[in-house]
Amino acid sequence: MEIGILNILDKKDISAERIVLQVREDCNSWAFILFCNTSKDEGCRKSFIFPNMEIHKGDMITIYSKRGTEKKQKISNGNINHILYWKEDNSIWEKNTTALLVKVADFTYKSI
Repeated sequence: MEIGILNILDKKDISAERIVLQVREDCNSWAFILFCNTSKDEGCRKSFIFPNMEIHKGDMITIYSKRGTEKKQKISNGNINHILYWKEDNSIWEKNTTALLVKVADFTYKSI
């Protein structure tokens, strides 16, 4: 897959909690959805839909759990770290949480 999950850092610290992804091939991020699931019955079941952006091999994507404004940051290899925000008020990554990154080939939706 064009994007891979590297790590989830600073779990349970909403000010710094984040998931870090690495771009393995040039692509558009719009085709991906990141899910957060816990094994608890009342646990976290959230999804993050990526913005429509061109990303390139060697880029990084950092998604903070907290609120914030998207930005780009140049990294040492000359590529870009795309900094995004899940916009949650509380920590989402806890014990027994699974991060699932999915590439969507086709979809349909209805707004209500």
